[in-house]
Order: sequence, then C-alpha cells, then structure tokens
Amino acid sequence: MENFDKFYRYFERPPFAPVYYPTPEEFLDPIAYVAKIRPEAEEYGVVKIIPPENFKPPFAINNETFEFTPRIQKLNEVEAL
Repeated sequence: MENFDKFYRYFERPPFAPVYYPTPEEFLDPIAYVAKIRPEAEEYGVVKIIPPENFKPPFAINNETFEFTPRIQKLNEVEAL
C-alpha cells in the first residue's frame, strides 16, 4: 500500500482531450474530416470525435471469412501495483 500512496501523491490529472462534434455534411467523408482537424488535434495528441446521430456505418466484417484468434493471457504472470 505504501507504493500505491507514494505514486498517487504526485499524480496530476491529465488535461481533458478536445471533443469535436462534426455536422452530418462534414462527416460524409470521415477521413477528410480527420485531415481537416488534424493541425489543431496534433497539439493535444488525442481527441474525441462524436459522430452525428445519423451516422450509421455499414458492418464491415465478412462473417463467412472472418476468423478470430483469441489471445491466451496467463493471469498469474500479470503484475499488479
């Protein structure tokens, strides 16, 4: 518990990431929208983009050919604080 207290004593909350709310017209081409906000967004390193409510992307995975290989994680080898 001592290490835990020592760590959090000096913890500073990171600043909030900017949030963008594109219009439906701006989000017709999401890649172009990201390119448009990129100069401003790069200053922060991370941003949050909330798509318009009417944005409904098509399901992009082919169920016939998609295979998922799960990772096996040995919990006894995971370190904790």
